[in-house]
Amino acid sequence: MDLVFRRVNGLELDKCVEIAHDLREWLNEQGLRKMVVDIREYETYGAYLNGELVGFAVLRFEHDFAEIMWMAV
Repeated sequence: MDLVFRRVNGLELDKCVEIAHDLREWLNEQGLRKMVVDIREYETYGAYLNGELVGFAVLRFEHDFAEIMWMAV
């Protein structure tokens, strides 16, 4: 099993959106819309299992701290 964490590139952001849409039981439509915007606006890091994107975290960096905006697996 090969698990890697790295910044998501532009082409993979759509896969993050797909993962988010699979979590509808935890997110309402407003939350999903906000997440789609934030995935592209802030730094998004992915968890890759054997090369496949299986989860992500959206981080907002400001001054001396980082905030986890969204996280999904």
